[in-house]
Amino acid sequence: MWASNIVTRAWQRLQNDFVTEGKAEWLEELRPFVAGGSVTPPDQEGAAARLGVPIATLRTWLSRLRQRYRESLRMEVASTVSDREDVDLELRHLYQILMA
Repeated sequence: MWASNIVTRAWQRLQNDFVTEGKAEWLEELRPFVAGGSVTPPDQEGAAARLGVPIATLRTWLSRLRQRYRESLRMEVASTVSDREDVDLELRHLYQILMA
């Protein structure tokens, strides 16, 4: 439950940011590359074509999105601990839960 709430709030934070930036449709197209859970990996070439960008640009966007998502997760985890030094420990625990 805790992990699910953290992930949901972190993703909502990203959605809000992308809506503010006028890029909500990009986030929906790129979400499968970040969210995972799919047996079949998403098709980068198809996504790049749908967004009208070269594959290199898509890969740059994905790298930046993954970084922003990690930062968003970190902020959400930080909001649940009383000591900032516990953030990394809690993040490791979150990643273990998500990988299981």
